[in-house]
Amino acid sequence: MPLLQHIHLPSPTPYTLANTLQTLLIQNRLNPTSIRLTSPSSRTPQPLVPIVSTILFSLTFHPLLLTFTTPPTYTSGRRQHLTTAQISTLTTGPPPASFEPSLRGGLTTFHGPGQLTAYLILDLREQKLSPRRFVRFLEDSLIRTLAVYGVKGFVRGEYPGVWVSGPAEGGDGTESSKQESGSESDAAGATASEGKASEGEKIASVGVHVRRGITGFGAGLNVSTDPGWWKRFTACGIEGVTMVGLRDLGVRGVEGEEGVERVGETLAEQIAVLPGVEGVQRVSRREVEMLLEEAKRVEGELRVDKT
Repeated sequence: MPLLQHIHLPSPTPYTLANTLQTLLIQNRLNPTSIRLTSPSSRTPQPLVPIVSTILFSLTFHPLLLTFTTPPTYTSGRRQHLTTAQISTLTTGPPPASFEPSLRGGLTTFHGPGQLTAYLILDLREQKLSPRRFVRFLEDSLIRTLAVYGVKGFVRGEYPGVWVSGPAEGGDGTESSKQESGSESDAAGATASEGKASEGEKIASVGVHVRRGITGFGAGLNVSTDPGWWKRFTACGIEGVTMVGLRDLGVRGVEGEEGVERVGETLAEQIAVLPGVEGVQRVSRREVEMLLEEAKRVEGELRVDKT
């Protein structure tokens, strides 16, 4: 039986580098017999280092969870077009931040220190999931993760993501909690419409992209994120929303990079309730390093190709 392959990147990993690695992993799922990354400008195939091809091929028939933390980065959804002035507001410090457009659904959001970014790559057809139900599965997995830390999360109809309404009840993540998957329930859409928040605080954002049945992107779960980063924009396009993290809710043991990594491990356990998945297997640090080196090489070639 397949295992959920958990790839955790060292912190901090630049957003663009993590995104390039995600592209490699997705293209491997789409065409495992000819692993290439194609430049969007020249459409020129870039051959991979043989040992990396071997690693990628070993991951082909498993769902993948890519988790990481980035330097301060704001991203937009695929249907958003921000003005130069709007981007300047986001990126101008103190402290400074970068901005990157993305292919995911949803509106502007923040990724950075103290946040767990989690990309789930799988074949919707194998899991018999629609895109909408996939979004709901992600939300349910996040809710189960919060429950391990004594936090009660919930979804809010037309607003994708996960919300909370009170402090933690003494959870510290030391006890795992697996519940029945909610993948068969209806899900909220993968893009948020503008509106006003009337109840609860938001702790996790969700935005996905699907290409030929293979999913990409996923969720951002606030662990110990500085709330000041959210004051530069209307979070997820919802007026009046307050963003919080596990630390803000009184959860212990979630500080620093190690705390975020532990939350990522908990999330992996909750995602592994997928039908037909036997458990979680952590991809080795050495293999992660080789994948990142290949992503850097490809990213450099694509950068040169654009000039």
